[in-house]
Amino acid sequence: MSSSTSNSEPGPAATAKSTSGSSRTFLAAIAGGLLLGVAGFTLMDESWLHQGPEFGMSEAHQDHLREACASKEAVDLLILGDSRSVAGFSVKDVRAAGIDADKFSLGASGLFAGWTYLDRLLDCGVRPKNVLLSYGMIHIVDTGAIMDRSTNFDSIRGPRAGYEYGELSKAETRLARRLTYKAVSLAGPELSGVDFVLLAPSLKRVLQAPAYAIENHREFEKERANFSALSGDRYYGIDSQARELPQEKEDLGPIPRMNDAALELTREASRKYGFKMYFYVLPSTEIARNGLDPKIVAKASAWLGELSKHDITLLNNIWYLPDTDFGDEGHVNPKGRAAITADFLPRWLQGGYGAATTSATVPPAGRDSTASR
Repeated sequence: MSSSTSNSEPGPAATAKSTSGSSRTFLAAIAGGLLLGVAGFTLMDESWLHQGPEFGMSEAHQDHLREACASKEAVDLLILGDSRSVAGFSVKDVRAAGIDADKFSLGASGLFAGWTYLDRLLDCGVRPKNVLLSYGMIHIVDTGAIMDRSTNFDSIRGPRAGYEYGELSKAETRLARRLTYKAVSLAGPELSGVDFVLLAPSLKRVLQAPAYAIENHREFEKERANFSALSGDRYYGIDSQARELPQEKEDLGPIPRMNDAALELTREASRKYGFKMYFYVLPSTEIARNGLDPKIVAKASAWLGELSKHDITLLNNIWYLPDTDFGDEGHVNPKGRAAITADFLPRWLQGGYGAATTSATVPPAGRDSTASR
């Protein structure tokens, strides 16, 4: 019997080749598994992951966008805004005054996010006669969230999302985010892996305590139904008054370029689709009036003074209400909402209800808070 093993045991070269091939196969399998895992994760129902009411509001907002698109809505007044608009600008009160209006405000949505909602609506056939931008001081001096929290990190959706993320990339000044937005514009939030990164902390929390998933989903369903039933007129804080400075207490430097880019994109849309544009500032607290750095207020006021360059009529200016008209540091309570309605309606109706006015002919800047009673 031959003692040779040449037919049963490979030599060194063959062994190295076999090991190399196995390693590549193993790494490819891991990579494939990771890709499948990421894909499966990003396609799962996120309502089991997100904590708090924000995701429910965000999905109700998406429902509203889809409904408006399906009906090819043609309102006299389309309202965009942030959480201060959600709490303070009552579309139900505006409708009760005989104005055909609809509101697409969402918490943490700055001016650029608002433009993306408008772009999606116009693309699907919605045709407003007038568009009102209604924001608090925070989103005059800051950009708002795009990929920072569960409310709206993925609220830019629909067939125009790639284009909108591309414009966002152009407007962003931070390199890492600019590259991220560009990647999302080309591949989407799922394939680019952005969703996986953003949702990882939520997934970790649920994996550590699975009971949170049920609680999250229950809260999501409740808030989604609630936000829809209220037509987006939802209060935030439940305190009897404001007790601290609002979010804009920190000076973040110059007005973000992204905000001006949003106004330019909105102006392009207005010229294409023939609607008029207006801006209404939501009020701040007495604490803000007495405690904010005057440079922050001056910066916001100066920016508002330039709105006419974007063909936007400014309906008011920075103004204040008593602290007891707020449920927290920046969002009004029912008293504050009534004061806003009482302030806005005369301005709008006396201005000609969508007439081509200019900032020089609208009523004076917002009332002093002492005149709110």
